[in-house]
Amino acid sequence: MALAQVGEWRDGSPALLIRNRVDTPADGLKKASAQTVLTMYAPSGEKLGSSSFDGDTHMSTPVRHGYLVDTSGSGGAKFIPIGDGETLTTEASHIDLKGAVGSGLGYSSQRDISYQPSAWWLTATDIRTGKKAWNTKDLAPPAAIAKLVTSAKATSARLMPYQGDKALLEWSSYGDSEAVMTLIDVKGGRRLAEGPGIDTNGTIDDDGLAISPDGKTAVVQYGKGAVAWNTETGKELWRQAADEVNITPRALPGNGVLYANLDGTGAALDARDKKLLTSGIEEMPQFTTNGYAAVRSAGGIFVFATQPV
Repeated sequence: MALAQVGEWRDGSPALLIRNRVDTPADGLKKASAQTVLTMYAPSGEKLGSSSFDGDTHMSTPVRHGYLVDTSGSGGAKFIPIGDGETLTTEASHIDLKGAVGSGLGYSSQRDISYQPSAWWLTATDIRTGKKAWNTKDLAPPAAIAKLVTSAKATSARLMPYQGDKALLEWSSYGDSEAVMTLIDVKGGRRLAEGPGIDTNGTIDDDGLAISPDGKTAVVQYGKGAVAWNTETGKELWRQAADEVNITPRALPGNGVLYANLDGTGAALDARDKKLLTSGIEEMPQFTTNGYAAVRSAGGIFVFATQPV
């Protein structure tokens, strides 16, 4: 059994991860056995690294930037390299790692709850060192949020992944659903761009994010409707209308198409104006950041270059 997943190698470059379970039947006195082989390939087909593990436990273990992330032990996590390299250990829990952002082992975020004033500040921690990187309490919120801050009520924030060492930081006034998106440098929290306002509606069940390969365009769905914006200028490109079906962005490969789920159905839209191009896509492609797509079917895994629309 083989499983394919588009991911990133240790330097942040696109890579294809293949998980393969190899079963060996019993033979004489030898018992039947199974192995899991994890191999990562560059878009060119070059093998970047491969590792084998006894059993099938790691058929579903998360992989991040060329490392198998094992949180099965107590007291932290192990980052096991696929291919050559040393195993790294951290004190981060599986909860910390679930929302990790940034390159390498990345950064985790934890809520810093305050009651006077009421606030849900956010602390970002370097996963490799375990040291605090920054706290939103020490950062200036967007102007639209800053004017809502009082002596009794401060801010809330949420951190989401983007590309490389960039991340999305969502700001709101404590207890409010109205928020503002920003793009930041995750290492220090420095703001790179201020984006559009959104209504978070208090839920994360239908969250979605699609990023263009050059990182200059993002389509986000973190509340009531998807919004597309330019992450260099902060300019809003388009916003979903209230009477439209829910658009959950999945991929923005840079060929003029936005792949998304429309109330659970796979579809392709024009990335410039969200015009529907086709719907009923059963197997959503996975895209690298350099123009390739991977699709799994009954006949195998197909990797091909995307074409402009």
